[in-house]
Amino acid sequence: MPLTAAPWWHFSRGTVESDRDDPGVYEMGNASDSVVYIGSSDALRRRLKEHLSESGTCLRKNTVRYRIEYTKDYQARERQLYDKHVEIHGEPPQCNEPPALVPGSL
Repeated sequence: MPLTAAPWWHFSRGTVESDRDDPGVYEMGNASDSVVYIGSSDALRRRLKEHLSESGTCLRKNTVRYRIEYTKDYQARERQLYDKHVEIHGEPPQCNEPPALVPGSL
């Protein structure tokens, strides 16, 4: 299931600071709420702050909001979200490369 039930949050330092630094997945969205990137991390707040520090990347040029889901099985969940996005839209999110395969996920 996509993260469509999760609310969009403004992608800013103040908002990201309020997130937990737990494992999970995230989707980055543009002003039209289209997903431009799907990612995961064992520490979501840290990873989102890293994205905020980037400049000139596809993700930073296109992201204005994000949504998250906390899960210990974040790598498999990222793969699931990525595959579902490709199934629905016929292509990956514009700023994504395919996520690494999770052992045993084939």
